[in-house]
Amino acid sequence: LHQMSPCKTICKLDKTGVYCIACFRLMSEIEDWPKMDDTQKAFVVAASELRRIANEADKRYKRDK
Repeated sequence: LHQMSPCKTICKLDKTGVYCIACFRLMSEIEDWPKMDDTQKAFVVAASELRRIANEADKRYKRDK
């Protein structure tokens, strides 16, 4: 299984400068993507999805306060 890049071609960092607000990958994950094997890429995709979910939950929590 070839893992496609989750890049959205928006490339904008969050306020803390830690991850991209479009694909939710860390800068190190973006930089290392071309060197990763498919297993590593799958892990990054899963981790970025968890970051996206956490970000959405944080937004809802702050909105509902």
